[in-house]
Amino acid sequence: MFGRKRRSGVLLPLNIEGFPLRRTPLFKMRRRDQAIGVVAEELWNRIGGLAPS
Repeated sequence: MFGRKRRSGVLLPLNIEGFPLRRTPLFKMRRRDQAIGVVAEELWNRIGGLAPS
């Protein structure tokens, strides 16, 4: 089951001994007055589909 979730591309929580669990909010921002590169555009598009859980 873990392999299927990992291959889906969904972010998964990590439970690592010695590190406290925490939630960090992610924000998506960019400047509208400048063109962005190909890689940045792809990242922007992929992040755009994520919804908070």
